[in-house]
Amino acid sequence: MGLDRRSYLRVATGSTTLALTTLAGCATRESEPEPQEPNGDDEPAEPEDEGVLRVATTDAFAHGENPASAWLKTRFEEAFDNVEVDWVIPESGIGHYVEREQRGFLPDVDAYVGLSAANLATVDRDLEEGGLFRELNRDRIETIDGVVDGLDLEDPDGRIVPVSTQYSCLMVDETRIDPPTRLEELGEPAYADSLLTPTPSRGRGGAFLDWLFESVGPDDALTVWAELEDNGLDVYDTWFETLLAYVERDRAVTVAYAADALAAIDRAVTSDTDETRGSEQNETDGLDNATDGTGADGDGSTDSGTDDDADESSADDRSDADGDGSNGDDSSADDSDGDSTDEATDVVGDPDQYRVTYLDGEAYAEPLQMAIFENAINVDLAYTFLEFALSPEIQAGLAPRLGQYPVRPIAELEFPEEFDVYADHAEDPPSIVTFSYETRRDDLPEWRGAWEEEFGY
Repeated sequence: MGLDRRSYLRVATGSTTLALTTLAGCATRESEPEPQEPNGDDEPAEPEDEGVLRVATTDAFAHGENPASAWLKTRFEEAFDNVEVDWVIPESGIGHYVEREQRGFLPDVDAYVGLSAANLATVDRDLEEGGLFRELNRDRIETIDGVVDGLDLEDPDGRIVPVSTQYSCLMVDETRIDPPTRLEELGEPAYADSLLTPTPSRGRGGAFLDWLFESVGPDDALTVWAELEDNGLDVYDTWFETLLAYVERDRAVTVAYAADALAAIDRAVTSDTDETRGSEQNETDGLDNATDGTGADGDGSTDSGTDDDADESSADDRSDADGDGSNGDDSSADDSDGDSTDEATDVVGDPDQYRVTYLDGEAYAEPLQMAIFENAINVDLAYTFLEFALSPEIQAGLAPRLGQYPVRPIAELEFPEEFDVYADHAEDPPSIVTFSYETRRDDLPEWRGAWEEEFGY
């Protein structure tokens, strides 16, 4: 399922003449209404919940055969009359809108979905702090009350609300080893040469490193990392390589996102089902051939020659749906550390091989955000869109399509049948921790720099 041309625009930026033309207003609305002035965004007596809503997003939302963006567009347009959603994917990400602002052009979009903390830090670094996006009136987003505690990044300018999240965890093969429950256990002999991680410079490995900073402090985190190395920690450049080593049973524990385990279980179960169906079909074919007397010897015997190996189900590309930040600034869901779980390798085996464990009962969250532009044209409809995206029914369909976790409690959601792996295996973490936006912007770069200087791979 794809987006039609009118509803899916890709905008390029840079130093070329074409890029400057784009900045000057190429791929804009047919008319140029004036943006609504921010005035506290008090809810009007009669909100203008109609018209064209232009929403900026990332490739992650347009990824796969059934992209989240197309699904969300359809659901929103079905729910409201006289509404159309146009998605815009700027090739340079948030930098496109920073450059437009610097040159004095309107953003020509109303909202941004899939924003990372790193994106927001870019805005505050290159523009004035608190710029580009308006302070949200949260009273206009009633569904925000259902967001689980711990996902608010506490932007001091109140510009963002979470839309989906990744949770850093360990994925453990319970058929080979008992899951650790405390961080200190990873340095003990029982877990020697057991732990894998993708590089901590970004993505999953970076989220684990950030959790160490949060859990034990930036100084002690370096000591803990050295202890993990002494106990045989193995570091790979990409998630592809990490998962491949895990699936091939080189190690029994890997740093991951919780959604990776769901994708792996889904693949494992699907593969087993396909193998069973393939075997049953082969047996049926053999019986039919025998009955028909089509054997070469004419005696009813036959060799069907059918391959007993089941066809692998195609990758659904759901588990790698991260934004466009890297762990140099923010490890949010951009999976800069490589391919998705489905793309990485053929995952097979027992679901017990892909169990999630949260050390010390804590999940470090990497939520993606939504925001409304300061110079948005259709502010009322943008608020309605944000509220809609946080509703229980939409969260149950959106998060699995992104390969992430919803921001509402799992127990209250009814997942579509196609995502029954979420209904059967997804659980909310015991507790959620994360750094505030200001800590991510001001402190994490220094802490990561200290790690890089001592351990850089």
